Amino acid sequence: MFEGTRSILKPAGTVSIAGAKAYCKYNNIKGVNIVAVRSGANMNFDQLGSIADNADSGNQTEATFATILPEKPRRLKNIF
Repeated sequence: MFEGTRSILKPAGTVSIAGAKAYCKYNNIKGVNIVAVRSGANMNFDQLGSIADNADSGNQTEATFATILPEKPRRLKNIF
């Protein structure tokens, strides 16, 4: 994620990405677009080295889509 967007995610913010990757692998899903909502930019830089060691960086299979949503009930649900 950092190499492509220069954004650093906290560990909890990466759960959706890990879940989407695992879901696709388990269900043999290929050639389709998958959306994973990530959050968190308040990374503790003391943890960064450990996270970088465990990352699957550089595989060039991820993309980032960013949007701004007004804080209203069901706003994310109504997009789809």
